[in-house]
Amino acid sequence: MTTGSNRALTAADVLRRYREEELVEFLELPLDDVNQRGNFGDYPIHVTAMRGDVDELRALIEAGADVNAAGELGHTPLHQAVAQGHILTLWNVYSKSVPM
Repeated sequence: MTTGSNRALTAADVLRRYREEELVEFLELPLDDVNQRGNFGDYPIHVTAMRGDVDELRALIEAGADVNAAGELGHTPLHQAVAQGHILTLWNVYSKSVPM
């Protein structure tokens, strides 16, 4: 995915999108860090994993998002992806990012 200016999506683009969407998880938080814990315990990477957006996920990982972060209920982004049925879509990115 690219942005309107035909450049690759960045973590700053993803965080800006989440601020603009006024997600309850991040309301009244600055959300200027890929590892910002949200109001209920999840991180931006959890939201991205739930959505199944590989481009957003790649941008966050490249910016240093913790792919093993335990969020709300102790779930990792991988747990969130599986719960939403996005595991096959996200596997390519995770297999390059998570030590096995």
